[in-house]
Amino acid sequence: MTKENKDKALKSIELVDADGGTSICEGLKSALSILNDRKQPNSVTSIFLLSDGLDYEAKNVKNLLRDFTISTTYTIHTFGYGSDHDPKLMTSIADMGDGNFYFVNNFDTLDDCFIGCLGGRLHSIGENALINIGLTATAKNLGVKINKAYSGSSMWKAEGDCFKTRISNIVAGKQKDYVLELTIPPLQERSC
Repeated sequence: MTKENKDKALKSIELVDADGGTSICEGLKSALSILNDRKQPNSVTSIFLLSDGLDYEAKNVKNLLRDFTISTTYTIHTFGYGSDHDPKLMTSIADMGDGNFYFVNNFDTLDDCFIGCLGGRLHSIGENALINIGLTATAKNLGVKINKAYSGSSMWKAEGDCFKTRISNIVAGKQKDYVLELTIPPLQERSC
């Protein structure tokens, strides 16, 4: 930045006024609008959501992410600072945004969190993958059932006997676990 632009940036920062409270939904609305209005989107797009407090309107976040129409693929990575944030909410938002949650216990660990997150974004090997998990005809005939998919409707969509989830970005070297609960009836022993 030039000296002139640094001065402009510092003046803009001084105009920011915080009056208390945390509104993650408003921050996400702004981020999604910026992504949607870009003239030149790229294939590696992420929102980094940072929070140090409890959100007073957390229930609206799920509706926003479900209802906001955006033409580009993106992930949401969440960073919770200190002990006053809501890790359950931040994890849920990261799951809905196909991203990761980072707990930042102290400022010294922030660099590691950002480096890990950015490094993963730069090593993308695939995007917009769809996972369909269903039962074969044989499994259905034996009485096998999928009871539920953990992380619920924020991650999985149930369509009949099939559960579907989308992975917006597949990162080299990263692992993500998906847990489903099955009912498998006992099989009868057969004599030879």
